[in-house]
Amino acid sequence: MPRNIKQIQNLNYNQGRKHKTAGEDVYLKNLADHLINIESKVYQGHPFIRSVVHLHSGPSVILYTDEHLQDIGRFCCKENEGTILGVDKTYNLGQLHLTTTVFKNLSVVRTDTVEPPIFLGPSFWHRKSDFTTFNAFFSHIASHLSDLELKRLVVGSDDEQALRKSIQRLETVQHLVSEQAAGFLPYLNGRIVSLIKNHVHIPKRVRNIDSNWTNNNAESMNNLLKIGTNHKVEDMTDLIDIIYRIVQSMYKDVEKSIVSMGNYKLTQPYEHHKMSVDAWCQKTEQGRKGILAKFYRDKIGVQKPLLRPTVN
Repeated sequence: MPRNIKQIQNLNYNQGRKHKTAGEDVYLKNLADHLINIESKVYQGHPFIRSVVHLHSGPSVILYTDEHLQDIGRFCCKENEGTILGVDKTYNLGQLHLTTTVFKNLSVVRTDTVEPPIFLGPSFWHRKSDFTTFNAFFSHIASHLSDLELKRLVVGSDDEQALRKSIQRLETVQHLVSEQAAGFLPYLNGRIVSLIKNHVHIPKRVRNIDSNWTNNNAESMNNLLKIGTNHKVEDMTDLIDIIYRIVQSMYKDVEKSIVSMGNYKLTQPYEHHKMSVDAWCQKTEQGRKGILAKFYRDKIGVQKPLLRPTVN
């Protein structure tokens, strides 16, 4: 029996520490179990779970499909009229942080708004948000792009320093403002002008990029993921399944547009891939895969050559 108030306080404190330690052990055990399960899927050739990276900052999981890489190459790495690969980090979706990428799928438009749909791109589960961790993700994606594609790729993100540092390859620029604002000049030159120059002026000069671009698309996609989980913290394995289903649903709608069905329709440069439902149904499974593979390889949407009439 406790002899005084102090002893009761000590007992409560020690008991609380036991519960806290036990909770951490359970958390780590569950996380390790999920990682083992996820890593086994990588070795089995899962079409979405591509890599588990073990860093000093903790484990990371890289998620993308073959279609993601093809679309980044043909939409985000175009010489002109390309789209930006937006990047954003979200919180409270599970045991790790989730960084997502988004892009506009330029092969289709929505039937209701006639605007290109925003697609969820490669995603990245990670424990810490430092340069080394983000660099592991972007280096992995970059290794699957050609030198020309990397040269043309433009990435947009928020102002998170480690994230920006990992994707920034542009060199430092000279100061562009006068010395009239002496007190504000160091910050203006060292930060604002540099950001505008590197992330707006130079990309727009390299190729035609929407001057009204913001990171709202990536943030909206993260909100969609939170709605998909009912704003509840889910197990990592379950969350990956949810994200994969979202990706599959998006690409299923793209494939439906080839036969003029679903929520999207093909844009003019890709209309030569269109075919009737009857023609599609007559194709074998292998034949359909070949049609889709040809569609996803089409980087510029070249029109079919016009057939010249024959003269008898």
